[in-house]
Amino acid sequence: MIQIFSNRETYNLIYVLMESYNLPVHISIVVLDELDGLKSRDDKVGKASRDAIRHLEEYQKLNLVHVVKKPTRRFLDENGLGTTKDDEIFGGYLKEMQDRRENYLYLSNDRMPRVKASSTGLAVFDYYG
Repeated sequence: MIQIFSNRETYNLIYVLMESYNLPVHISIVVLDELDGLKSRDDKVGKASRDAIRHLEEYQKLNLVHVVKKPTRRFLDENGLGTTKDDEIFGGYLKEMQDRRENYLYLSNDRMPRVKASSTGLAVFDYYG
């Protein structure tokens, strides 16, 4: 499954993967909230956020979008995670991975979330390295 962060390179990679392979996207409610907060900006970040929301809506109509809930504080604590947004994001994926017994692929160009996600057992893909 695929995690989305709000940067143009990640969006482009995800669009290619989704359009070429019809891969479902599991996106954290935390990320959706971030996109919603960024969409009103009058710059590249705002445009990228609006584009991402538009694409997510298109894929949702095809049943290719699943929203990942924020994990409980207890779950985060039990898995050695804090309360940062990054911890809540990949904590939600970790919980879903455990509950659904599915594997997830975590995409990020940000080193620290990759390190932390990998330490929880999530498969991590660094498409820059």
